[in-house]
Amino acid sequence: MSSVGIVGAGPAGVFAALSVRDFYNTDVVVFDWQEPLTTLFPTGGGRCNFSYFETDVKTFASYYPRGSKFLLSVLSRFGMNDTVDYFEAIGIKSYVQNDNRIFPISDSAKTTAEIMLQRGNILGIKFKKERVNNIFDNGKKFILSTENGDYEFDKIILASGGKNFKLARKFGHKIISPRFTLAPLEIAEKQYYELSGLSLKDVWIKVFFEGKKILNIAGDMLFTRNSISGPVVFKISSICVYDDYSKDKPLELQINVAKQSLQYLENYVENYKMDNPRTSIRNSFNAFCPKSLFDMILIENGIDPTKQIAQMTKKERNIILENLTSLKIHVTDKVNGAGIVTAGGVDTNEINPKTMESKLVKGLFFAGEMINVDGFTGGFNLQNCWSTARVAGMSVLADEEENA
Repeated sequence: MSSVGIVGAGPAGVFAALSVRDFYNTDVVVFDWQEPLTTLFPTGGGRCNFSYFETDVKTFASYYPRGSKFLLSVLSRFGMNDTVDYFEAIGIKSYVQNDNRIFPISDSAKTTAEIMLQRGNILGIKFKKERVNNIFDNGKKFILSTENGDYEFDKIILASGGKNFKLARKFGHKIISPRFTLAPLEIAEKQYYELSGLSLKDVWIKVFFEGKKILNIAGDMLFTRNSISGPVVFKISSICVYDDYSKDKPLELQINVAKQSLQYLENYVENYKMDNPRTSIRNSFNAFCPKSLFDMILIENGIDPTKQIAQMTKKERNIILENLTSLKIHVTDKVNGAGIVTAGGVDTNEINPKTMESKLVKGLFFAGEMINVDGFTGGFNLQNCWSTARVAGMSVLADEEENA
């Protein structure tokens, strides 16, 4: 009987093991130095946001800044609908939030992990809590070495996540420089830390680097005690992960807080001054900016918040409108250690997307985050794990079945 060794007991590794056993009557052993699926526990804030509801494959793939073209073939073989159906078949029912994120009805990543591992137990998958030190290809078998000894396998699936590329390098694979992404961002304007907890909904943001506009984007952001965060900030960190911004060369965010054009606000001010001349400047822009942020804008620019709007000078008006439509914040770094996933990894040009097999080493397969594929928040990175793992699992012994 053929055998399959899997390195990594995270979402991709475990799902690859389930998939191999779903298709083949073979021995499957999963190796990891920690307990299986512990990396699944924090996903979705502990609720396990395991996918995103989008039925069009091309649209779904567009949510991956790196690897979208590679994933088209993978997602067409096992996509969002297939994942939902599979999970339901093994006892993980799900629901779709208003923002299209998909969660198990248990709202528990731990419960989801328990059900997956129960399925693994039924299928006879073996889990070994051992660190893999090396793998050798002797031309007939793969020899997998751990601190406890050597094991022989006919096929290997590497699914060791976004931090360990030693084994892939050993087999000659090119590794795109790994960088953590989907992270909060440090900013130069430390005064905004005082706004910790303030959320800005669906703001418009232009992103510049070294004087060149590189991105137009919109979404929700959040001020924290030492950074900015939120969905749109995570997207910026992802898209700009390979821009080498720093204190000396920051990313410049120009944030349209008001979500209106400059012309619209100019007309608004003129009309408001006529209708409400005695209203304070502070209370005249409530519809366009949270008061705490607007107060800070006024104070930073030396504008008296209590002055009546009819007495506002043209210079003061221009300063206010510029900040409402183009509030400048400078990003100097990612918050250290806060990245959710890894950009970079095994070069997709060296992997067959129809099988997930290495183009360099026959019998070697890949799955999950260690491949140079990463998506935005919302379930996309877990879907990458499920899809690549399923394709690897269904393909790993296909050649032997054909030759049997």
